Amino acid sequence: TVGTVRRVPLGSDRHFRRYWQLGGRDAARLGGNSEKPGVWIEPGLAEDKRGHANGEEEDGDWLASTCPDELSATMDSLNSKGAREGKLGSVMKTFVQELREAEVTAAAEASKAAAAAEAAAEAVAASKVEAEAAAADAAEVAAAAAG
Repeated sequence: TVGTVRRVPLGSDRHFRRYWQLGGRDAARLGGNSEKPGVWIEPGLAEDKRGHANGEEEDGDWLASTCPDELSATMDSLNSKGAREGKLGSVMKTFVQELREAEVTAAAEASKAAAAAEAAAEAVAASKVEAEAAAADAAEVAAAAAG
């Protein structure tokens, strides 16, 4: 599920780059990113001129994405018939679906919170109007008693 920490990679591609699911509330307990879960891509193995891995690690930084559209584009670039990439693609497809569902849930919760905040603001405004009316009534009663 979204938000869990994996101890094994989601899979690897033809360049031997490993894909990891990181982030979410469970990752925060381990000192990781507690925000939106995503996929991190570890540099793969360097290739020789013929395109074969030479056993040395590829230079470069880790790549990360929390955007379902970016992850879908990455999935589309995978060779579904490849041994590593076919398996990786199916795992990522499930993860992207869960990520999209989590976004929909978060948007619904944000909408509910905004509606609750608006209702609270309206209640405060109504209470203020009622207090002002009560103060005006009290002032009239005081003026009538004095006069």
